[in-house]
Amino acid sequence: MSGEAGWLKRFFSDPMADAVKGTAEILAVSEPVGRGPFSKCMLDVIAAAPDIEPRTVTVEAVLRIKHWPRVGMVVPARLPPARPDLVALDLEAFTR
Repeated sequence: MSGEAGWLKRFFSDPMADAVKGTAEILAVSEPVGRGPFSKCMLDVIAAAPDIEPRTVTVEAVLRIKHWPRVGMVVPARLPPARPDLVALDLEAFTR
């Protein structure tokens, strides 16, 4: 991230301020709970990006049940080099 927005995020200690683009492969996914259109989803993923050691993390998200992720899917992700416990998935990728 560059420019003023990147500087502000780093200044206010946003852990994703220096995140780099990568991918995440879904290793495990919880089942949807309830009958509503959305449900909490727990995803175990292995995320990788250039110059960053691959990392396995659990990600929690609220997703539409009709776009529920599947094991083996690979989606875009952002990985902050200084925080191996964090990965941000592109949740819009599940709707494509």
